[in-house]
Amino acid sequence: MHRLLRCGMIGPCCLLACSSTLSSPEVTPTGASTYRLDRIELSGDLQALGAVDINDQGQLAGDALGISGQAAFTWSAGSGFAVLARLETADYVSAVAINESGVVAGNAWLSDGTSRPVIWTDPGRAQDLGVSGTAMGMNDLGHVVGNLSPEDVAFLWDATSGTRMLGTLGGTWSVANRVNAADEVVGTSELADGTSHAFRWSKGTMTDLGALNGRYSEGYAISDSGVVTGTYQGPSDEIRVFRWTASEGMVDVGPTYADATDGPTSLSTDINAVGQIVGGVQPPGLMLRAAVRQPASGAWQELTADWPFESFALGVNNRGVIVGRTAESENPDVPGRAAIWTPVPSVVGVGAR
Repeated sequence: MHRLLRCGMIGPCCLLACSSTLSSPEVTPTGASTYRLDRIELSGDLQALGAVDINDQGQLAGDALGISGQAAFTWSAGSGFAVLARLETADYVSAVAINESGVVAGNAWLSDGTSRPVIWTDPGRAQDLGVSGTAMGMNDLGHVVGNLSPEDVAFLWDATSGTRMLGTLGGTWSVANRVNAADEVVGTSELADGTSHAFRWSKGTMTDLGALNGRYSEGYAISDSGVVTGTYQGPSDEIRVFRWTASEGMVDVGPTYADATDGPTSLSTDINAVGQIVGGVQPPGLMLRAAVRQPASGAWQELTADWPFESFALGVNNRGVIVGRTAESENPDVPGRAAIWTPVPSVVGVGAR
């Protein structure tokens, strides 16, 4: 799992033009909700392939495809969409995160196959962070994390101190996936024995989060209160979601399926301030579906139970609005579509597990 990767009712399906109005819920949901699925339509020749992150203002970042190739974009109901400028030397760019200031982090992909982490404080200019590698996440301070190349080590970057390598858990490589407001970083590192575990890095110390007696684990997201989520592979080779806290350690929070054997049955990509975990669930023999774990009940709720193709959730904001992508066909060569799932207040949801 090294470096994995984030219609109908539930909610009526809508197609959003850039002038459409997308309302936000007035409450932060913690239990099961009905979700309205909106799939983003961009103007011109661009097709939104997927939404990777959303802030509390409703601004999202994602990737699109047009006649000139792949592009990164931002979108909101009030402001419409903006295509993010390419780095001059790049073939294309991709987005990975957007913070509360509207700053976007991503990567510029070069013709030689390498990439360079970039940020956009203005859609019209990509700022090179001065290193080779891959950006994976960013916090509200504009601090960026990812993996350096050719060192193959996790890094933390900020505009004042520059790039800091975070080390490993004794192995040869590590990758940082997310960073919270306190500059606590989560990711995955190789151990000296060649296995890999999720880690939490804070104030210069990298801590092994374990793997619940499994083969390996990966840390994908961390809330501002320090709650970590990710996946681990158990003794039976089933891949499941975990939640980690300083008081409880690593706890399995994936859904249980009677016929599960090996492979992924649940995946996590993000967690918000109230503890909602998003990603996907895959019951044995069925397709991957976008899902959210509701903290009040501990139940996993499928977001596209009636959608005929695969879907996956990649981000959630503190208002409970979820973004990701939906497939348009069983054919993997057919581009997917960026999706937003908005909780509808005061309605009991369906599809909970």
